[in-house]
Amino acid sequence: MNRCAVHLIWFAIAAVTGLAPAAAAQERPVIGRRGFQAMYVLNFNRGGELVNPAERELAIAELSEFKAGIDRIVIFSYGWANDGESSYATYRNTLEEMVRHIDPSRRTVGRTGETAVIAVGWDSSTSGFRKLFNDLMPLPVLADTLAWLPDRLIFPISFWSKASQADRIGYGGLRTALNSILTEAYPAPERPPEIYLVGHSFGTRIVSGLMRNELAGLDVQAEPFVGADRVKGAVLLQPALVPANLHRDADYPIMVTQSSHDHANGFLYPLANALLNSYSYTTFEAFVDSAFLSPIQSGIESTVGTVSGAVSQLPLPRRDEQEAEDEEDEPPGLARRGLARLRRGTGELLSIPATLVFTLVTLPINYVYTQGRGLLRRPINHVMDTLAQLPVVEVPVWALDRALDREVPWGRLGKGFFSFGSLVEASGRAGTPGPLAREMYPVFTLAELNGETLDRSCLLPVCKGVFAVDATSIVRQGGFGQNLQNPWFDFTIGWLDLIGAHGDYRNPEMMRLMGLMLQRPDSATSD
Repeated sequence: MNRCAVHLIWFAIAAVTGLAPAAAAQERPVIGRRGFQAMYVLNFNRGGELVNPAERELAIAELSEFKAGIDRIVIFSYGWANDGESSYATYRNTLEEMVRHIDPSRRTVGRTGETAVIAVGWDSSTSGFRKLFNDLMPLPVLADTLAWLPDRLIFPISFWSKASQADRIGYGGLRTALNSILTEAYPAPERPPEIYLVGHSFGTRIVSGLMRNELAGLDVQAEPFVGADRVKGAVLLQPALVPANLHRDADYPIMVTQSSHDHANGFLYPLANALLNSYSYTTFEAFVDSAFLSPIQSGIESTVGTVSGAVSQLPLPRRDEQEAEDEEDEPPGLARRGLARLRRGTGELLSIPATLVFTLVTLPINYVYTQGRGLLRRPINHVMDTLAQLPVVEVPVWALDRALDREVPWGRLGKGFFSFGSLVEASGRAGTPGPLAREMYPVFTLAELNGETLDRSCLLPVCKGVFAVDATSIVRQGGFGQNLQNPWFDFTIGWLDLIGAHGDYRNPEMMRLMGLMLQRPDSATSD
């Protein structure tokens, strides 16, 4: 048998068993042929640190070359339950549809409308068993099959880990990487590209953290995002965050999509936050670091520097200049890296008991406030919203609702006695303001979004700040593939679907909403 035949047989066996390289899933998009000019995926680890700096350098080089043709940069992050290894395919499929829904007739005068995408890659799934089995077995298909069930079983308890990882990326490494790209690719642009933020689920924590320079009164230690004044809009798809995470004072519109079929945000998110509040965990981690650990590290480094300076004055044998320069160019030693790791670990460890205490104290306060507010302002609707959350009972509530022909059905924007307050409930499901908080942002129906409530100066109902869209009728496909807008599915199998329509954001109607956000306020028409 000749060598060519051997290679062909080996390739066939590899393709069947899964040994063939997964190049297709990681194939980079062809520039200029998929509705956007270029796409770059910046990958981050659990500490929020960039792990593929070559991608950042590629973005700098190509954006510098394409700068005359790039009018829009979309910063996009997916959410929970995504594997960083398949990020290219995930983003490519979504972005092709999103960019297609940008209306070319509304293109700004003098602009080409070309889009570049900077996407965030992070391992937001539970892949511990898959990685372990693939390290032990030479057959990826078998390893992935055996790991599927245990990884799915432990997936829910990754909530707190993935939420804090998303915060570290948004408040830390992402803005550092983007600052390098925008500063070097556009050093002094005459017409800088507009920037739009898009995120789904926990990915909304990343893009929201990018624009926040403070967290519960604490200054974010990373440098501010240099492109903040170029941001023209943000789309937060079924966001898994609380209203306190949102950039409420933004001078650009922030669209939040909500759906009563989003069971992950409606049930799993508040349940997890009732046990250990994810917003306060990130806050306490930042507080412990800035108030205690950062000064301690600075003190240690200052002491080491003083000792080193004193030692340098001793009459020791002199080193030649080249040796001294080489030593200065060396990366930080093991001591500094170990100190940084100890600092991070200590901060995480001290944050857990502080967060538990905070959760125990604030949960009843938020609950009592939320219930009191609901009963005082809308007592009948508050009770009916509660009944609409109960199995079997929801059926006559739904029938009565339809008979009364109410515009917003009971249970859609509120959960009645099942609502735990603004520090616990996800913005992607609806909520109420907390004690001493401002009013919640307005919620618009899809009919209003297409109707006369639009401000024609910005093509949106709100030209700046946060507003929500009740997308229940289009965010409806459940985790089992069923249409939860159909009551026969919603009232039966819907109760077994703990995720619901949380991941249903790639349908054409949602893509149209994203395309609407990517229109410019001063867009030109044919007239």
